[in-house]
Amino acid sequence: MGQLLALKSVGGDLDRLTAVQRVEEALRVAHKLFGQMAHVDTYDPYDVARLRAALPQAKELVTSGALAELIDEFTKATQKATKKQIGQNLAALVAVFPNAGKSDLGPYGAMLASDVASKYPTFFALEIVCRRLRQTSRFLPSISEVLEAISDAEERVKNHHWALDNFQRYLIQTEAYLDQREDDREAERLRAVERAERRARDAETTGRRLP
Repeated sequence: MGQLLALKSVGGDLDRLTAVQRVEEALRVAHKLFGQMAHVDTYDPYDVARLRAALPQAKELVTSGALAELIDEFTKATQKATKKQIGQNLAALVAVFPNAGKSDLGPYGAMLASDVASKYPTFFALEIVCRRLRQTSRFLPSISEVLEAISDAEERVKNHHWALDNFQRYLIQTEAYLDQREDDREAERLRAVERAERRARDAETTGRRLP
């Protein structure tokens, strides 16, 4: 994971990040590059310049082995959460809301754990959801809110898996697209030179014919 994170300046001490947070940081790098390469059908000059700028970093992800490392780490992080992991994450979530009625926490916690476990969440989605809710919710979230957040996170997990699985294919397409763009530009330059030379020859011929 260090190889991939080294390609981006990340503030703070990386050793203090959890394994899931390190994967998240790496995913941001890879997914941003993937998003840029996913628009190879555009002819907008800005997008072409952006693609050219992104290509060296995207290639380095592959050649350095960082992409393979990220895929391996992400696959591990997106295994189904164990009952222990579910219990620990939900307990940490509930514990940060001191304004919640103590008498209600027992039944709430039991039902929350049961309902979350029934969805068989990945460890990755479970951890990022519980962390986000701890950091952003002012009040104890409802069970439906937690379940909806986990469902949304699982969709992002699928999107990340798809992007990682197709990263090298899009890299090849991007390289081919930019090479073709360069060939087309050179061909157009040569045609422009040929037209200019033809006009010069025609002008010279016309001048000779004048009395």
